[in-house]
Amino acid sequence: MRVTESLISEQRIEEIWTRYYDTWSCKEPDRVPFKLTIPVDAVYKRTFPAYYENDDFMNYQLATIRKHYQEELMDDFLPIVYPPHDTGTVARAFGCKPFYDRGELPAFFPVIHKPEEIYKLKEPDLNSDEWFQAHLRRTKQIQEMLPSTYYVGLYDIQSPLDVGVLIWHYEDFLKAMYTNPKEIHLFLEIVTDTIIESVKLNLEVLDKPIPFGPDDVDLPMRLGIHMSDDMMAVLSPKLYEEFGTPYLTEISREFGAISLHSCGIFTHNIKNLAKIPNFRGIDYGQFVNINTEALIGFFGRSIVLHTGPGEKANELYGSTLNYFKYVSALKKRGKFILTAPIFPDGVKPKDLCDAILKELHSNSP
Repeated sequence: MRVTESLISEQRIEEIWTRYYDTWSCKEPDRVPFKLTIPVDAVYKRTFPAYYENDDFMNYQLATIRKHYQEELMDDFLPIVYPPHDTGTVARAFGCKPFYDRGELPAFFPVIHKPEEIYKLKEPDLNSDEWFQAHLRRTKQIQEMLPSTYYVGLYDIQSPLDVGVLIWHYEDFLKAMYTNPKEIHLFLEIVTDTIIESVKLNLEVLDKPIPFGPDDVDLPMRLGIHMSDDMMAVLSPKLYEEFGTPYLTEISREFGAISLHSCGIFTHNIKNLAKIPNFRGIDYGQFVNINTEALIGFFGRSIVLHTGPGEKANELYGSTLNYFKYVSALKKRGKFILTAPIFPDGVKPKDLCDAILKELHSNSP
């Protein structure tokens, strides 16, 4: 199915991107960028492995875009479609086989258990890997189905550590950090090089790429790369400094900067994040779970904090609008990009959007 109708003008898109560019560059935007999440009737099923081949997921995203613009909201929602993907896009190239019995995205069988097996590991050739090439073709096909004003996001890019624990058995991998650090470093170098190559190949097939996957982080292409790193929530500062920071540094230097997502509590590794050159910011999903004021204070400079209210936000702040008011008051200490949950019953999206705009503009320079 080819989509020819664009529901947003190029001028409007440019205005939104300017706001994001100023924010990610740690300049002063005209106001805090924000996006609202609106429920849609459309659904999609993750029926594997057919999920990777049909248009179900794309149609769901297009329905979301259509619904958003039909509400005539003036937030900073952009028309971006993500290809079907999973966290094992790179791990598959190393020979990891998926299994689908969890009802969600697949898990993967590791191919390494012992440190000495690293010496037989070779960097995969992504140009000949069947799965990765199919992923690239699918990504390009999606772009060809969309209006020229729409964007296509990259796959669900994972950090070297996150990819590493898919390829190397999780418990064995953690144990080897203590017993065989040399082999861990050799392994992570190979994984890092493969991740960098995978991103470059994705960028080659897209005319208007977005440098992130499903974290919904609107990072302008020329300002770096975004990836998930859930292992930062698991590893101690000492281990993360040795096995996490160096390889994120390599990626940041390759693409000019880096932004990270963590599903878990990452604050014990803040010092390590601050060591990464051109560390742009972090997406941590639930504002209420992190001491954001302490986070800003530690860095001592403007970084981008991409966050949403969290499950207890209404309980703590009384309403979505009150949450926006609270975070808006903090923005001079950090550059925020805000997201919101599905609207509570009885709240009209446009009414809430207009109220948020009024609040944010009242706190703008």
